[in-house]
Amino acid sequence: MGSENQDGEQPSEVTVVVNIKIKPGCEKGYDEWLGRFLILQRKVPGYLGTTTIMETSKDSTVRHIVHRFRDKASADAWEN
Repeated sequence: MGSENQDGEQPSEVTVVVNIKIKPGCEKGYDEWLGRFLILQRKVPGYLGTTTIMETSKDSTVRHIVHRFRDKASADAWEN
């Protein structure tokens, strides 16, 4: 049993996508905060990694954050 789910199958990786529109002028502060947050997030059980996507516009205030977790239980624990 071990890492199997209730159906006897191996759990699937889970992706959580967060889209953020940052108040104009606050982009640098947000990006610095996100960097600190990601350092702490590495300690979360089941955390696999994060990808940050910025729009190509130099002045973009939009960030797309893609978090990956080992399974749904890990993602749920992180969100709660």
